[in-house]
Amino acid sequence: MGRALGILALLMVLGSGAYWLVSGRTTTVGTTPPLTFFVVSDNDTPLNTVYSELLKKAKQAGAQFVLQLGDLTPTGATEELRAVLALEAEVGLPIYHVVGNHDIRADESRATWERQIGPTYGSTDIGTIHLVWLDNADRAVGFSAEQLDWLDRDLAANEQPYSFLAYHRPFGLPLEAVFGDDETPASRETNDKLRSIVRAHTPSLIFTGHVHTYLPYALEGVSAYVTGGGGMEAQDLLGGERANFFHGLLVTVGKDGPRVSVLQQ
Repeated sequence: MGRALGILALLMVLGSGAYWLVSGRTTTVGTTPPLTFFVVSDNDTPLNTVYSELLKKAKQAGAQFVLQLGDLTPTGATEELRAVLALEAEVGLPIYHVVGNHDIRADESRATWERQIGPTYGSTDIGTIHLVWLDNADRAVGFSAEQLDWLDRDLAANEQPYSFLAYHRPFGLPLEAVFGDDETPASRETNDKLRSIVRAHTPSLIFTGHVHTYLPYALEGVSAYVTGGGGMEAQDLLGGERANFFHGLLVTVGKDGPRVSVLQQ
């Protein structure tokens, strides 16, 4: 991860402004436009008051559901997942979860995650939105071949006007070709396959976490966001604690399409 963080650190030093700035289910949540939801990531612990405060603030701002982008817990152990789910239940909003690299430390098979949370990839329709969550938590693997085959079919069959992709570890960040990435040969190959699917189906937006900051970028011409401000400190290469930027994204989808704004703690 250090090389990817180095990219972001350099962007900030250069003054780019980058820093500051359940499969197959259908739900009837908020089907009347405009539809507003909250995107947040990397809270990493059930004791994280930043996360609970952001969820409550998002609900007050009109969010109708939440998309959590991974690193929900330190290790993904059963007791950790149950504790976070209990905290989330107090907020009273539907929450869709993406699996992160921390979430499979206790069980790389994902069996614990699937028992407590659900499938690690899937999609659902919410009003005019087709929401897709993916699993690239393991950098040694990236996206599984089965998952990518499913994604291609899923997006081809989508009939909603707006489709959003969500996965934990971003790739294709600015200056990555110069300074390297947080990938392996195997994961880079799967990333290339995902790029081809993005080119073929052109989703509306892409959301990622993993890096504890905020960074808008583009992947194959599609607007994408890193939003990793759910409560964990900024990594050392970003400046550590002094660079903390606790936040999430409010996404409103109306007649004119999606609008994204930053919601700070």
